[in-house]
Amino acid sequence: MTLSPTLRSLAKKAGVHHTTFSRALRNDPRLPEATRLRLQSLAANAGYRSDALATRYMTALQRGKSGQQQESLGVLTCDVHLGEGPEPFQAFCRNISQRASELGYRIEELWTAEPGMTTSRMNKIILTRGIEGLIIPPTFAGRHTLLNLSNVASVLHSHAIWRPRLHRVEAHNFQNMLLVLRELLRRKYDRIGLMLFNEIGESTGHEWEGAYDYYHARHLRLARIPVFACRGFQDEQLLQWVKTHRPQVIVGAYPYHSDFFRKKGFRVPEDLGLVSMGVHAWDPPTAGLNMQAQEIDRASVDVVVAQINQNEKGIPAVPRDTLIEGTWHEGPTVRPPS
Repeated sequence: MTLSPTLRSLAKKAGVHHTTFSRALRNDPRLPEATRLRLQSLAANAGYRSDALATRYMTALQRGKSGQQQESLGVLTCDVHLGEGPEPFQAFCRNISQRASELGYRIEELWTAEPGMTTSRMNKIILTRGIEGLIIPPTFAGRHTLLNLSNVASVLHSHAIWRPRLHRVEAHNFQNMLLVLRELLRRKYDRIGLMLFNEIGESTGHEWEGAYDYYHARHLRLARIPVFACRGFQDEQLLQWVKTHRPQVIVGAYPYHSDFFRKKGFRVPEDLGLVSMGVHAWDPPTAGLNMQAQEIDRASVDVVVAQINQNEKGIPAVPRDTLIEGTWHEGPTVRPPS
């Protein structure tokens, strides 16, 4: 039985360090093209095939034992620096940093709003720093760019409008809305209203609206209430919409709406139930959807690292979506199940 060659044995045969050989197989642009081609040819002739899953964890283990400097995954930012800004973005930064560290990488910020920054300069920074993978967060993903992605793996975090189309990790928005509506039907609500920021509708691919309409079409006893669509917070208009259409519960409300409606004379949840489509640990007690944000953040790192390990770089010919389903989060802003 002939044993398959290992990366270390091939590196020894080629007279290079095993990390150099590994970089050649990943087509790392920091190596001269002639070196890359020579080592890639040697690997192909020897029948070497890397195991992406083993590579991912063995690399992390070896880096941890040797104290070797971690390679970088870049995160594009523009309005808010890493670790700053609203708590959801800070949590995102913590989650991706932890997952990257577990896989032997570190997160490096690529601040595109730096004075004098140009697309060509950012392309050069990515190349010279040896950044192999890019994570494009929701705070950046709506912005079009001319970045050269041919030498990096990349992933979109959220259902962003981005060209060219890349692999994407996001919440399973359609199923999440169906989950919430099933819970409300179980609690005997039959006048269910939907509040939706226009920006949220775009960032979810309008899947919340689609699921809302589909569910009402399948459950004809539910009252048809027009969606309250708005751009930014318009609470007085929301109040008028509630008085006009008399929903028993609002899906898409924010935690502060409990105090707002109580001050307007409503009892929550007796007169009006409130459901958040993104409950977080730092929110006051609220019923709604746990989006599993931490798992979405961690999966974005997994997707880009898997591409690196499989030497997949550039614009994907067939972009893939990774969808994470949420769970119901019990809270005092809706009545209990009947």
